[in-house]
Amino acid sequence: MKKNLNLILVILGIVAINLYAFSPEFNFVYYTRNILPIFWILNFIIAIILTLNEKARIKAKADRIYATFIVVSGLLIIYFLSGLLVDYAYSPYNHSISSILRNFYYLVLPVVLQVYVFATIIHFSKKKILTSVFSMFLLVFSTTNTYLFFIQSNTPLGYFENFFLILLPVIIQSMVIIYLIYTSGVLVALTYIFPIKVIIILLPFFPDYSWFLFSMKHVIIAVLVFFAIDNIHMKKVLRLSRRKIKSEGFLKSLPTFLILTLMVLFVTRVFTYYPVAILSNSMNPSFSRGSVVIVNKSSSNLEKLEKGDIIKYKYDNSYVIHRIIEIKELGGETYFQTKGDANRSPDIDYVNIDDVSGVIKHSVPYLGFPSVWLTEIFTGKDSEANIELG
Repeated sequence: MKKNLNLILVILGIVAINLYAFSPEFNFVYYTRNILPIFWILNFIIAIILTLNEKARIKAKADRIYATFIVVSGLLIIYFLSGLLVDYAYSPYNHSISSILRNFYYLVLPVVLQVYVFATIIHFSKKKILTSVFSMFLLVFSTTNTYLFFIQSNTPLGYFENFFLILLPVIIQSMVIIYLIYTSGVLVALTYIFPIKVIIILLPFFPDYSWFLFSMKHVIIAVLVFFAIDNIHMKKVLRLSRRKIKSEGFLKSLPTFLILTLMVLFVTRVFTYYPVAILSNSMNPSFSRGSVVIVNKSSSNLEKLEKGDIIKYKYDNSYVIHRIIEIKELGGETYFQTKGDANRSPDIDYVNIDDVSGVIKHSVPYLGFPSVWLTEIFTGKDSEANIELG
């Protein structure tokens, strides 16, 4: 009874601090640097006291920890090496010893303590499934990135981008953490989340991903960890046969997962070829609004551009897709005059070859309309604009 009362007080405290985070008096910097670490340290102490004489019995714990470590570390290595394809960007964090320790206290320690506290709550609950679902929601709202989502999202487009960049990884990670706690215990959950958080404050630079691909990185790691642990759970705990595991487990879902992953990488421009949806009709009849064009971003293609080629180039803060109608050499540099096929006159400004980001190779009609509609909803841009935005 006493333990249950203490756990209820812990849960009420978590709810209260989440409500405070959405109050008008909320100060994000003060909250993350002062209130949050101390709050989770106190809850961690309570959890330790409650579990002094408790030992969770988990089958194949070593196998689960090992599988989780291999999946997470392997994918993080692949993620870091992928910067060789997309280039690198410097980390926003200072890497002096004192700064690393401060960032560990602010960013990593609260997450570690959160996992332990929620593991304690689930462990002592009689209705573990219901408690796990409730804990997942609490964990989402207890994460600092959730507050960033609401603070930084001021427009429909901002909400859309920040949902994928900030909130979706939080939701997926929280679901996997709670699943790991429920099926495998706190050590497996920490083996999953700890390296992901630590690498952020330790590495001096990261692959320069787009916001969408950065989000997908978290989703891919979470999904593969889930499948790895689920496979061990079916084999060691449920003791399913190999045929049953193959029909219900990870191997059955692997082709679909790989296809979806390749589609995500294709859309997010990791490969040499990538798709762009067309917003206007300035290139009729070659392709029109709602079409998807396939862009080749290979530098070797840019060196062989000829009159008549259709290029994608940067203009102000947008991208334009028009046809080359003239090539000039000025001061040792190559310039192109471009024109939309449906436009009466050429574009006003010449395009420097350094501003060209790709050559259009193929087009597919109608396939890009969902992207066009989303762009118009979230940006309010006129669908009959004379340029194509990538």
